[in-house]
Amino acid sequence: MKRLTKCLVLTMAILGTVAPAVASDKGLIDLETFSSFQFNFNNPGARSLGMGGAFVAVADDATAVIANPAGLPILQRPELSAEVKFTKFRNTIPAFSNTPADAPGQNYQPRTFDDTVTTPSFFSFVYPTERLTVAAFVREQINYKSTFETNGVFLTDPTNGTLQRFLPVKSELEITSLNFGFGAGLNLKKENPLLPNIGASIEFSIGSMKARLNRYSLFGPTGPPDFNTVLNTSTGDGTDIGIGFNVGALWHPLKDLGVGVVYRRGPQYDFNFNVVQPSGGPSF
Repeated sequence: MKRLTKCLVLTMAILGTVAPAVASDKGLIDLETFSSFQFNFNNPGARSLGMGGAFVAVADDATAVIANPAGLPILQRPELSAEVKFTKFRNTIPAFSNTPADAPGQNYQPRTFDDTVTTPSFFSFVYPTERLTVAAFVREQINYKSTFETNGVFLTDPTNGTLQRFLPVKSELEITSLNFGFGAGLNLKKENPLLPNIGASIEFSIGSMKARLNRYSLFGPTGPPDFNTVLNTSTGDGTDIGIGFNVGALWHPLKDLGVGVVYRRGPQYDFNFNVVQPSGGPSF
């Protein structure tokens, strides 16, 4: 194993990352549902996680097709790689509840909601030839889950100083992204020891989102939540296809020194977000 202290990451760029576009015909963005959404751009594999960004300058196993495809020519034999990931999300809602006395100072009580996801998250197969190494892979780029509710916080109207209560909500959100791709690395070092290895991969991604947020009534203007009366429902349910690519170079000017460069462009998705309210209900 190459020593970490002698691996140099020249640069690592992650651009055009996955970003669901959420909109409706009313231009309403549901901030509560997506306020705690968490991206995860870690490379697959326990070894790459342990090495952090330095793995870009090593990239000597089957996960290189994602981390830096220029490292694929390092592999001398066919190789399989698989990963099962357990993820625990801790979503903290900063304005879960408060008391009327907290309203003038805008003091809110937070609450944390936990969700867990366990799935097979990565599989790849690498087959080397004399100069060109090819790879096929499947990876789960996003698997996010969030559920929470609020009681509605008290606040003071700045125009007249009257006490109000923000509407309570219940929210559910699931976002997934499953990618299928191919990659290849070219061994230029065989032609000239001073040349770097180069590589690229392309992936086709299926992104899916299911979101639902209900806003509930109150028993009176500042009363407790009435979770039996729905005033407003915001939903998002869709699937979109995106394309991403990854190009990199890996250079070993010295035996124990690696310099890695990678440019990554992730797939992008567009989803619609709809707002439905009962007939005669209030508008927001």
